[in-house]
Amino acid sequence: MKTKRHVAVVGAGAFGGWTALYLLRSGARVTLLDVWGAGNSRASSGGETRVIRGTYGPNSPYTAMAEHALKLWHKHEKEWKRQFLIRTGVLWMAASGEDSFERGSVEMLRRAGTKYEELSVRAINKRWPQINLEGVNWGIYEPAGGYLIARIICQAVAERFVAEGGEYRQVAVSSEELETGKWKNLALADGSALAADLYVFACGPWLGKLFPRTIGDRLRPTKQDVFFFGPPAGEKLDVQYLPVWADHRDRFRYGIPGNQGRGFKIADDTRGPLFDPTAGERVVSADGLRA
Repeated sequence: MKTKRHVAVVGAGAFGGWTALYLLRSGARVTLLDVWGAGNSRASSGGETRVIRGTYGPNSPYTAMAEHALKLWHKHEKEWKRQFLIRTGVLWMAASGEDSFERGSVEMLRRAGTKYEELSVRAINKRWPQINLEGVNWGIYEPAGGYLIARIICQAVAERFVAEGGEYRQVAVSSEELETGKWKNLALADGSALAADLYVFACGPWLGKLFPRTIGDRLRPTKQDVFFFGPPAGEKLDVQYLPVWADHRDRFRYGIPGNQGRGFKIADDTRGPLFDPTAGERVVSADGLRA
């Protein structure tokens, strides 16, 4: 009888969790590790919500990937009988003379087979009069896009992984000797060790710390502030009335309508200052609040 190959996946975020699940389904024996647990508050993929959209500019591979992902989300929602993707649609606003990103995106959307509409500012205002359209000349609307309930998804994937026969452990990996190539077992912070045939490190912003010589500062985590506002009743700023929106003019700002009573989300995704994902203080900056 052929022995299954044993794969250890370190990190149970979006990349690690799905990688572990698909490796398991392909016939491998898989152990998934995460120091703080799937969907924890430190994880870059563990926030409340994440946008899914196909507008990524010209010559971007992400448009086709996003279209494929939409099909996979539909498949897993049907199989697991749970909703993960909130299909509000995504509105991308553009200004005349500053719209090469959006113009290039239209061609990529067409190639990927993604449904979209090009809307005039008048059409946008008619559909969503709540939006201040000062400086906006037109927009791209993706009706199949929206946002994912990211934290819950990470936890759901880990739960499914275990339900299908995977082994999940909440434990830290020791970074000592990882880059020497001399280790046979993966040393863990609780004093134990894990032996596997293959190791996958899906550790996001922690990769530079685990592999300081190989990766080091080639990967630079940064801090972007995210704000949640509780609008007054009757303002029509929740999912029944608004799409996810993005504005890519002077800075890349985006918003997600109120999700599960947690408020209207607004963020500036322009790269911020360097940030330590383990010890960094997760408090919004005064400059970010003023902006």
